[in-house]
Amino acid sequence: MKISKLLAAIFCLGLFILAACTPTAQNKALVLDEVQVESSYVTPMQDEDYSKQQIQGAKYYFSSSEGSLNGTGSMESPWSDFSKLEQLQLQPGDGVYLKCGDVFENQALSIKNSGTKEAPITISSYGTGEYPIILGGGEVYDKVLSLVPSFTARVGINLKNVTGVSIRGIAIYSAEFGVWSRSDTIQDPAPFVIEDCIFQDIWGYRCIKQEELNLNISQPVYSNALVVLQEHSDLKISDCKFYDCEAGMHVRGMSKGGTLLMENIIMDNMFREGILLENTYCSEAQPGQIKNCTITNTGCVYGMFWGVTALQFNVCENIVCDSLDLSYTGNGDYRLDMTGGDYEATNKNITIKNSRIHNNAGSAWLIYKNPTWGTNNSNTSIENCYIANNGLQNTDNFPAFIRHYFNEDNGGRIVGNEIWLANETQKVNYIDPVGTDEFPKGYTVENNVVKGVYQPQAVELPEGTVKSFEFDRAYDLNEFYGFLNTMWAYPNGNYLYIRPKQNDSRSEQCEVISKDRLGLDLSTAKKLVIRVKNKTNASKMKIAFNTVEDYSFAEENSITFPISSNDRDFVEYTLDIGSFFADRGGKIDRIKLFPCIDVMDGWVAVDYMRFVT
Repeated sequence: MKISKLLAAIFCLGLFILAACTPTAQNKALVLDEVQVESSYVTPMQDEDYSKQQIQGAKYYFSSSEGSLNGTGSMESPWSDFSKLEQLQLQPGDGVYLKCGDVFENQALSIKNSGTKEAPITISSYGTGEYPIILGGGEVYDKVLSLVPSFTARVGINLKNVTGVSIRGIAIYSAEFGVWSRSDTIQDPAPFVIEDCIFQDIWGYRCIKQEELNLNISQPVYSNALVVLQEHSDLKISDCKFYDCEAGMHVRGMSKGGTLLMENIIMDNMFREGILLENTYCSEAQPGQIKNCTITNTGCVYGMFWGVTALQFNVCENIVCDSLDLSYTGNGDYRLDMTGGDYEATNKNITIKNSRIHNNAGSAWLIYKNPTWGTNNSNTSIENCYIANNGLQNTDNFPAFIRHYFNEDNGGRIVGNEIWLANETQKVNYIDPVGTDEFPKGYTVENNVVKGVYQPQAVELPEGTVKSFEFDRAYDLNEFYGFLNTMWAYPNGNYLYIRPKQNDSRSEQCEVISKDRLGLDLSTAKKLVIRVKNKTNASKMKIAFNTVEDYSFAEENSITFPISSNDRDFVEYTLDIGSFFADRGGKIDRIKLFPCIDVMDGWVAVDYMRFVT
């Protein structure tokens, strides 16, 4: 019996020693293999079968899922490869149709024949369901872009020396150019129409470095979703969506006195610029129309060293903009302008009215006679607009409303605008060389009202939220500000953008760190909810913490969880973390975010991070 009791005692002592030597739950990092995922991406669906619309000529059908090279090009026997277009001599009135739901990879759809005003060449879709997708391109262009070393361009729809084209119901993803219309020779101009199209992830294969860019406004020096550098008699761009592109539109292709209509456009996350219109001349009798368009988060990732803006006019005449939303123009790598809009130079009779211009890093609007190439603007107006919370990058240098340079007796109307300042000391305008609450001379200035300091609406948080980091508070760097092995990290007023440093080393991780002494008591937090758009190849994300007692970010104070790579849209991840924080005790001093484990290319945007009971 005594021996049995002794053995039992030794056994219990061994268990005690083993327990003491075994890491407890609070000493282990939390690695989650599964998390609750809710994606914001909704697959765009097409209800209309465009092939049922009447055209004057023949119809040719393409399907990557059902077609073949040996087909006849009919709906019953479609072709699979766009190379068949080389064998066709498309005539005015002919149509090219892509099957809904199909993906056409690594091929450019090239058209080499023009239509007419009465009989355009149609590029469209057939069937209903998901939009047909042209994914990437493959065609190496002529030496137009030789000013950028070793740049190989790929395109979705390639139109060289072609006019009289109508494009409807097509999606173009992951190309270096979406639609490129350009000309070496003067054509008999006919209308150019793009309707109901989607452009996403249109950016350079390696995203050109800033130092390789040269200002050449007659050529696109970086990727654009839509480039129109050819003379057309009329332009119509409507009901199109642009997401996560290097730039949205570069348009300088309309005959003098032609008809311009741009309407119902959504443009979100253009890395460098939104819409650039140049050499676009409409008639006084029939002004061009830009209406019901939203351009937001321009310059969010790369910016431009010669200026970032959502909407820019260069050498344009007789255009009216109505009911626009120009917002959250960010700073990216370079910090010039960052305005909602820009009358750059040599514009005449341009008006923006009934629009919302808000939450931009720079001022709401720039009026500028470019000293390098431009002359004075003439009769450029801003009327009945809502101007709120602009100049956020530096309210001492950026006024709330207008930055005005070099123009003499511009003329125009600055009338009926409602203006909200970003803070009490911000000036309304900057008239070179000083900030002022006065307005530039030479304009009709009436009924503009400065309402005071803008107060953002409170964010409605889910019940049980212990702490939330909401990155839609414009340029609030008070909570997250430090970064390691990143090109930059900043909230642009909508999201926290993080761009990893691009190099070949994987030894260091991209890190974003909160301020010190947060003093967060997260002992009751049972869930962590984070909403992220991951535009990298990373499949893991990590969040680490430290306390006042332990200032190092020890591995056991970290949570690693799976994320999806190359997201089309934001994804909300809900992590069930149990008693992770309660087991650690004390208060959280700092938070460190590793947004893309083992990846150093691309970018990540974080919308919010919430700790919930």
